[in-house]
Amino acid sequence: MGFDPFSMGRKMMTSTGMLMGQNEFKKELKLSGDQNKKISDLAKNHQKKIQEMTKKAQSSGPDMGAMTAQMKEMDDLNDETDKAIRAELTPEQSRRLSQLQWQIVGVKAVYEPDLQKELGLSEDQLTKLAEWKKGENSRMMALVQASRSANAMKDARKKIKKDDETNILGILQPDQLQKYKLALGPESKVAKKLSESGF
Repeated sequence: MGFDPFSMGRKMMTSTGMLMGQNEFKKELKLSGDQNKKISDLAKNHQKKIQEMTKKAQSSGPDMGAMTAQMKEMDDLNDETDKAIRAELTPEQSRRLSQLQWQIVGVKAVYEPDLQKELGLSEDQLTKLAEWKKGENSRMMALVQASRSANAMKDARKKIKKDDETNILGILQPDQLQKYKLALGPESKVAKKLSESGF
């Protein structure tokens, strides 16, 4: 597995353990008192482990092998926490959590296997999507290098977002596009705010 900072950034930003550490997201799921306590404890434990892993990563320096291993370790922790938290949720709450995560990453939610399955993407569509995703790192690095100011960076990010929307949604058939919009569920102001912060 290669080091993919942008996919990792998205995954960290939408990880269940991180989102459930924020009261606004817990309110979106309408948790009971008992659920809130259990999930808050799981989220605190997750965040503590992430902080420890981050310190460890910073001390290892720019060693690509170590970075890849640490990324895998964080990925495994995210998956483990996701399973533990979803085990405390009702099916409706779990579905809403997925919707919030998809709303945060915008059209890049189509990269998620669960959503791809729900949309019924063909092999040809999956190939086209993978090709577009493959160029993500180079597009983002070009953006960072070309942006000499905060305004230039903001403008370039808007362009990349528009290109993503055109290319990713352009892969979908009209019925799949309708399914995609329905799959995201009711718009969340909290998810929208986080989405606007990046990735």
